[in-house]
Amino acid sequence: MIESEKESPFHLKLIKSWLKSFEQRYIYKPLEIGENIDVVTSATISSNAVIDGINQTGKKVAILFAEKPQSQIRGPNRKEVFKALTLLSFLVLGIYLFRKGPKLRYRYRWIYLTSLLLVIGVLFKLQLNSSLLLSLFDLNLPDLENLSLVLLIFTPLLLGLFYGRIYCGWFCPFGALQELLAKVRPLTVSQELDRKLRFCKFVLLSIIILLYFVTKNQNIFIQEPLSQFYFPSVALGKILLIVVVFFSLFFPRFWCRYFCPVGAFLSLFNKIAWFKLGWRKKLSCCKYSLKNLRNLECLQCNNCLQNER
Repeated sequence: MIESEKESPFHLKLIKSWLKSFEQRYIYKPLEIGENIDVVTSATISSNAVIDGINQTGKKVAILFAEKPQSQIRGPNRKEVFKALTLLSFLVLGIYLFRKGPKLRYRYRWIYLTSLLLVIGVLFKLQLNSSLLLSLFDLNLPDLENLSLVLLIFTPLLLGLFYGRIYCGWFCPFGALQELLAKVRPLTVSQELDRKLRFCKFVLLSIIILLYFVTKNQNIFIQEPLSQFYFPSVALGKILLIVVVFFSLFFPRFWCRYFCPVGAFLSLFNKIAWFKLGWRKKLSCCKYSLKNLRNLECLQCNNCLQNER
């Protein structure tokens, strides 16, 4: 950062070309006088001190955020292990409650979803979002220091092979929030409008994937409510979050059903899932107006089994 200067405009223009040398520069390659640092005064000692500080900082940044050498890769700490075990516990409990089917008392699902929202969502901030989803496409995945994130990414895929879109119905904290909010004053839309709106999330997913392969930016959709609810940082994202939460008061699973790109991706598993359950769902009681268990829109929430009572 330049606070003040007395150089001619010509010398300042040289800085722009020098800064370009840092683009795609390997962070461990040190800066050196004579190679990429020019000293035209007697400030060699102070220049060396500054360069040494920059080089050390670069190494620390690399260890924390960038290309970690094998010697610097560490396993998860105790807190991370605890988060991963807690997430795994919710996964096991959720599968157990899901498989109980018609025998499950409805209030147990409410208690479970509330706990999921508070612990996994609010406390641990473990939310599968588009950024984590995009990390799968080029295998730019979190390391073992973030064991809970690794578990969060791969578990929905594994469960999807057996139960379809079960993550959306049982393990998504933001989905749980929407379902709990929908009890305030649920409304319905026409079947024609509902069908058109459901298509939006697939369009959004396609756009995000296309932009990602062009820009290689995993945070291409950082404005999404899945991220902003736990890490509010973008003004536009905050507005979108408020809008989604408001409509979720009236339309059950508003974001999940119509706009969620993660849900759009996971819905594909409904077509290939190995359903082997001892009971049949009563889709005539589905509050989302679904008629087929293999429908891409089925959240595997089992609410239809409660509605038939």
